[in-house]
Amino acid sequence: MSEKYCNLSDILPNTPFGEGDTPIGEVLRLLRDNKWNIQAAIEVEYKIPSGSDRMSEIARAIQYCRHELV
Repeated sequence: MSEKYCNLSDILPNTPFGEGDTPIGEVLRLLRDNKWNIQAAIEVEYKIPSGSDRMSEIARAIQYCRHELV
């Protein structure tokens, strides 16, 4: 049986996670509220800002997701 997952990223090119037009919070709440057995994978597809690194951006995206689910 294959795993079900959805990739989370902002649709606008080179837009930091959570700052674009993609309704990431709504998607996360749909997964949670409907108890869908679907994993959400964070995609970092933008240029990492100076003074940051990929792991820091992933940590920021996780915090964003947690905040959206409160």
